[in-house]
Amino acid sequence: MTTETKTFKVEAYRNDEGEPCCAANFNTGDVCIFYRTSRFGCTEECIFDKGSSFHHPSLKRRKGGEGTLIPSQWCPIWPIVEGVLTCDEC
Repeated sequence: MTTETKTFKVEAYRNDEGEPCCAANFNTGDVCIFYRTSRFGCTEECIFDKGSSFHHPSLKRRKGGEGTLIPSQWCPIWPIVEGVLTCDEC
């Protein structure tokens, strides 16, 4: 058996303020391919978050829950850099 290494492009999004986020526009499908919902669409998740085999922690949103999604601490596209992404922005 042989193995191959594959590379693929992933769209990364920023909100209007230039902050990393998980989607530009849900209506047009400009959403990270690692984003998903569960619990009948009530929970927004990143597939890379640590959690049980069925449920991952909910992604947080800026502006008291009404703003853009904050990438999780496990996000491979927007890894947390000290002072850049924090839950204090939630």
